[in-house]
Amino acid sequence: MKKLKLLFLLLPALLAAQWLETTINVGQGPLALGYNPADNKVYCANFYSNDITVINGATNQVITTIPVLSGPWTFTYNTLNNKVYCVNWGACRVTIIDGANNSVIANVLVGSVPSDLLYNSINNQIYCSNWGSNSISVIDGATNRVVATIPVGDGPAAIDYNPTTNKVYCTNEYSDDMKVIYGPTNQVIRTIQVGDAPWNLLYTPNNKIYVANHGSRNISIFDAVTHSFLGRVPIGQVGIGYSTLTYNPINNKVYCANAGPCGPYTDSTVTIIDGATNTIIANVIVGIGPREVFYNANTNNIYVANFHSKTVSVIDGITNQVKKTIAVDSGSLALAHNPIQHRIYVANFYDNTVSVIQDANSNTDISESRMQNIKIFEIYPNPAKSFFVVRLPLSATASQIKIFDISGKVVKKLKSLGVGELRVPLKDIKAGIYFVQVDNVSGIKKLVITK
Repeated sequence: MKKLKLLFLLLPALLAAQWLETTINVGQGPLALGYNPADNKVYCANFYSNDITVINGATNQVITTIPVLSGPWTFTYNTLNNKVYCVNWGACRVTIIDGANNSVIANVLVGSVPSDLLYNSINNQIYCSNWGSNSISVIDGATNRVVATIPVGDGPAAIDYNPTTNKVYCTNEYSDDMKVIYGPTNQVIRTIQVGDAPWNLLYTPNNKIYVANHGSRNISIFDAVTHSFLGRVPIGQVGIGYSTLTYNPINNKVYCANAGPCGPYTDSTVTIIDGATNTIIANVIVGIGPREVFYNANTNNIYVANFHSKTVSVIDGITNQVKKTIAVDSGSLALAHNPIQHRIYVANFYDNTVSVIQDANSNTDISESRMQNIKIFEIYPNPAKSFFVVRLPLSATASQIKIFDISGKVVKKLKSLGVGELRVPLKDIKAGIYFVQVDNVSGIKKLVITK
């Protein structure tokens, strides 16, 4: 009986726990990670050994190693055709991999020094920013051919996508601006001046664009509908550097990892911005050199890879506090999420490994008294094919339901949910893994859609 009582006392902490599950040996200089939700595979780009390690998401075993060209750099995934795309920085090519059998389909010639990739699900096109040739190459997802080359500014770096208006955004590091590209025509329709040396950017489902300017050490915020300037917030003690941004759709917060520039001058904070007011909520101290920040919608946790500290910090999405620091290998640089097994993968650049962190299903310690007051909704069937049903708890009302993809972007929104049950059609949503949130009702649910 005492053991059983102890188990109940420990259960909330266990549910909220994160721990290092295993470490996987990969190639030399693991620089980027990607995830294939259709086949539950994790891809690791090994910059110095010029190959990609493919990991089984269920077993954490290495399936195969795929030789590529020169300097694999970053990934994107085609949800329609189950293809994985990887930039080859040194070869000016994008390698296209069949997600089912891991074979190389093509090596597509793009511009000089390709730096970022983006998949546009509406057009079934892949956008590659070419930092050295001041252009974006557009690859057709069906034919694997370049169908357009878009001239942009000087030093195009990051690209992001607005699925509501089918617009693509690109920051240009040396011309200090952002290009707005209209997806149906692949034409630049607007140029927006931002800060000094914009590197990263983020589109959020509340129709805002955040641009991280590592030269001026701030973030510029714009309205994604009117493109009007909304404000600017200072970031970090030393500078943003070449770090990342991520969005928390549950609490409407934006997170910026402040690694600082390359070299000895670095930072150890993550800045949290209120998505409603465009003001700083907190500068959270994490490890030294936070290079990537990733939001896990399944647990409302934010993961931070600290390049110089051999650690990963876990920030609570509600409290803005570091709830755990997990020791990993040297040079933690990139993050990826496996929502099926609730795993976070960390690429460790110097030790040639990938750390696997388990992130359990509860993000807070819930006491018995609080548990009685929490309203939780249900969804069924799950997996779903053509529709699913949201069932609200008794006496609960909700005004809106949102469906997010694994990157945190809204793919469907319904208003006037009311009470009881709602049947949600899925004709316009592709197969994959999604997350469902209902206003005024606690928690989120994972939804698997099959076709």
